[in-house]
Amino acid sequence: QSTKRWDRVISWVLGLGAFILYFATISPGLFPGKSAQLVTQALRLTEPPLPVRPVFTWAIELWSSLPIFKSALRMNLFSACCATATVVLLYRLVAFFVFETIREELVAERDAWLARFAGVIAAITMATSVPFWQAATRLHYEIFDLMLLLTSFALLTVYARTKRLAIPFAAALLYGVGIVESPLFITCIPLFIL
Repeated sequence: QSTKRWDRVISWVLGLGAFILYFATISPGLFPGKSAQLVTQALRLTEPPLPVRPVFTWAIELWSSLPIFKSALRMNLFSACCATATVVLLYRLVAFFVFETIREELVAERDAWLARFAGVIAAITMATSVPFWQAATRLHYEIFDLMLLLTSFALLTVYARTKRLAIPFAAALLYGVGIVESPLFITCIPLFIL
């Protein structure tokens, strides 16, 4: 019970820290390049091409209808929220896999703390890396793709803990949707199968 509580606290702290970083440095308007093109398409200011990324297109259209902030800031905030979720998911995944890997070793009394430490380092490293930060502070589909990918992997870790049979089917469904969405999912098929 204490382990779950610590994981929740660390997840919240990492998520809140990442969101504050991204919100403090978010692009308040259109940023030149692909981000500006995605924002104008989401707001229906330009004609979108064929729906290459249907789930992302659907998600940003839903997000654009929220009555918060100015239009461009609102759309950039979508990436910040996805990036925050991605940071938390990475922490959870790394902590889970490190814990499962070292649990059989002789460090049993410290394995949970070592796993959390590895997860925190991985999450902070990703959250503060320049490419990830750039994508988190402007509307980009790469952050959304990564969030979907890590969510499908996180569902498998939930199955490993709970053994509920519906969860791997949900993970496979999400992964199948992701394959249509992004080539990232195709390259990660061997990891998903393992």
